[in-house]
Amino acid sequence: MKNIVPRSSSQIALVKANALIYESQQRKLSNGTNISSHIRKRVIENSKLTRDNDPYVGWTRSSQDGLLPDYSSAAFQKLEDDLVEEMLARRKLKAEFNSMARSQ
Repeated sequence: MKNIVPRSSSQIALVKANALIYESQQRKLSNGTNISSHIRKRVIENSKLTRDNDPYVGWTRSSQDGLLPDYSSAAFQKLEDDLVEEMLARRKLKAEFNSMARSQ
């Protein structure tokens, strides 16, 4: 497609800037207890995805990494349930820590 419609440098810069902003937002959310950002992060890690050099391609996977893991609805539900449980435990721990800090 890029042979048919050449990309201008301004279009590429805009796509890269949008990706940078989005990734920065996701990183900030995943530092906290945002469940959807942690699901996204875990899927990217489990699938061994990396950003392609071409900003229009997005996320890619090396051919050396083998086949893409198959996420059945049951496997994805388990991933989601585990992360929800983990985030609730983090929130509870944080609340306990804050209440201990206030009482001192």
